[in-house]
Amino acid sequence: MTSKFLNYELFALTPVELKQRQSHGNVNYMDLDYVNNPIPQMPRSDFFKHGDIAVTKNNRFSYVPAHTHSFIELNYMYAGTCTQYINGEKVTLHQHNLILMDKDIVQQIESTGSNDILINILLKNDSTMNQLFDYIAVSTNEITQFLYNASHINTLHNNFILFDLTHQEVAINLVESLIIKGLTKSRQRNKSMGLLLSTLILELSQSIEQEW
Repeated sequence: MTSKFLNYELFALTPVELKQRQSHGNVNYMDLDYVNNPIPQMPRSDFFKHGDIAVTKNNRFSYVPAHTHSFIELNYMYAGTCTQYINGEKVTLHQHNLILMDKDIVQQIESTGSNDILINILLKNDSTMNQLFDYIAVSTNEITQFLYNASHINTLHNNFILFDLTHQEVAINLVESLIIKGLTKSRQRNKSMGLLLSTLILELSQSIEQEW
């Protein structure tokens, strides 16, 4: 999927990127307290002002210090590459790679350059996850079990799944359509994003079943 809108929006420099490119360092624009908490938790309130699913771009020209979050996160490598450490495990993402991360994992990201576009798709809470099960049956499938576990409180939350979507055109179209919706303020935005996400998860689930 090639979208002029996405290319324009995602390669445009954000205010934080301008500062990081100039300073060659990380800008703590969320005012996280790294002194009293070396691995802080990302504040939920900064992301979900317009709905239960949020789409943000990882700011380039710097590393991202180690942090955790209380929500499920998908990272999609729209262009370029990036190296992350997830609970200390090194993971390198290439274009069209998608990583699905559970709550409470420790994540840090190495510095990215001008051609490295990493997109974050964030799911606010358990009710957001539970709505997906209206469309997806819980089974022994790896991804549905992952999501089922992530939507329950009394379970261990420290897992991730890495997908290579390079040869999965439908999945690429779905995730990039989800990103487009997340970057716009169109009517029915939240409902459309929920349906796109459900369809994407179903597509990923089927791809795992085919590999098995």
